[in-house]
Amino acid sequence: MAGKQTRLSDDASIYERRAPQTDKQKWKELQGKEKLAYFKDYFLVKILVALAVLAFVGYFLYSVLAPKPESILNVAVADFSYYSDMFADLQTSFADYLDIDPETQTITIDSSYFMSDSTSVQKLSVYFFAGDLDVFIAPEDEFLNYIQNGYLAELSDQLPNDVFSQLSDQFVFGEVVDTDVDGTELSRSETGVYGIYLDSLPCFQTYQVEGIRPVIGIISTSNYMENAAEFIDYLFTKYQQN
Repeated sequence: MAGKQTRLSDDASIYERRAPQTDKQKWKELQGKEKLAYFKDYFLVKILVALAVLAFVGYFLYSVLAPKPESILNVAVADFSYYSDMFADLQTSFADYLDIDPETQTITIDSSYFMSDSTSVQKLSVYFFAGDLDVFIAPEDEFLNYIQNGYLAELSDQLPNDVFSQLSDQFVFGEVVDTDVDGTELSRSETGVYGIYLDSLPCFQTYQVEGIRPVIGIISTSNYMENAAEFIDYLFTKYQQN
C-alpha cells in the first residue's frame, strides 16, 4: 500500500495558488480584437473619467485665477424690463462709443430689477452700499424715495456745466431726509437736482405708460462717477439722434 501512486501526486500543481496577472501581462496574451475589447472594458472608462476630472480642475483654476474684466459702468434699471432689447442695444453702442476692450473692461445695463420684489430691493441696497452700481433708472415715485434716503448724487456736482444747463427743463428735484429709527425727521438737505426725466428721448417712447416717467441719476457711492456722467451725456446728445 505504501508504494501506491495516486493521481493527486501527478496533478498536484493544479492546486498551487497562482499569482494574479498584471494588466500588462494580460495585454501581452491578447490578440487583435481581444485587445480592443479589453481596452474598452478596462481602460476607456478610466481614461474618460481622468480627462473629465482634468477638464473640471482646469476650468476651476481658470475661473479662479484668470483676470476678470473691470466693470467700468454698472447701470441698474428698475420696473422697465419691457425696454430690455433697447437696453441691450444701448449697452453695446455705449461700449463702442467708449471704444473699450471687452477682454479687460465691461459695461452692464441690468433691467431685471422690480421694486415690488423684496429680493430686488435688497440686492439694490447691498449694491448701493458696496459701491457696485453707478447709474440708477427707475419710475419717478421710486426714484424720489431713493433721493430722500441719500442714495443719489447731486448732479450739479457731476455733470459738465454745458450738459447740465442743456437739461435744465428735465430736472428732477429732491431733498435728502435724515430720520431716526422711528422715522422722525431729524434734518433735511437743501433742494437739489438728483435726476433727469428720460421720457423725452425717442428710445424711451416706445412703451409710454401714463403717469410713469423714467428718471435717471448717478448713485452717490459710485466708483465711476465720470463714466456715469458720460453715459448721461451720451443718452441726451448722441443716442437720442438714432
